[in-house]
Amino acid sequence: MVLLLGGTIIHAATFTIEKERTDVAIGPQLQFQLEKSRSDTIEEVFGYDPKMWQPVGRSPNFGYRSDAIWFRINLFNKTDRLINHAIQFTYTPFDNIAVFYTKNHEVVKQFNLGEYQPLEPKRIHHRTYLIPLELEPQEEMMVYIRGQTDGSFQLPVHLWDLHTLFEKDQVNTLALASFFGLLAVMFFYNLIILIMLKDVDYLWYVINLFFVFLAQVGLQGYAFPIFWPNTPEINQYFTIAALFCQQFFTTLFAFSFLATH
Repeated sequence: MVLLLGGTIIHAATFTIEKERTDVAIGPQLQFQLEKSRSDTIEEVFGYDPKMWQPVGRSPNFGYRSDAIWFRINLFNKTDRLINHAIQFTYTPFDNIAVFYTKNHEVVKQFNLGEYQPLEPKRIHHRTYLIPLELEPQEEMMVYIRGQTDGSFQLPVHLWDLHTLFEKDQVNTLALASFFGLLAVMFFYNLIILIMLKDVDYLWYVINLFFVFLAQVGLQGYAFPIFWPNTPEINQYFTIAALFCQQFFTTLFAFSFLATH
């Protein structure tokens, strides 16, 4: 099976990089196993029964579960050049992600990502979880990923070359900047009306807009690397608290508006 923007799947666990420009969702190509105990090490995972690895077949989504799941994929650089790529995890409200680059059952590099982890110094600075991947010509590397979260177990994984990533990210950043700019205009416009009319309806609406802004800053992954990169304890509750307050003040505004109109 050939993937148009990246390479060819040799078998269920191997992805071959055939071009320098890569833009591929590799989540469906992963294999997975449930963690046998709650604290398996990577060395113990090396000993998992090979027959028990199952293909994901789609972007990893296992609903709500708190037990850990291990994933793996073999990456092979078929080109004749050194490639500098990146692996991206786009769902930022995820508690713990451990990534192991391995060769011959030896860990070459490890990354610890997620809401419960301090900002990984080796990752690429980005609003999502983005880690570098370097492969020499004809080099092969097995990547293991351990995911564990108390919320929704969504783990979309993308393989990019950095040039393509930042090209496309400019469009996303522009869209988000426009959204946040619109929120700011609405906030200050209604704040001025509140000051002039002193109407409690506008008070609840302005506070609601403020928490909409905070919730989106958290969900889009901007809050953690900018405001508290070394304090994951805050990050664990920030987005949930902002979403709760947003819903609370939306309800207050609705009741107030309906009662007075």
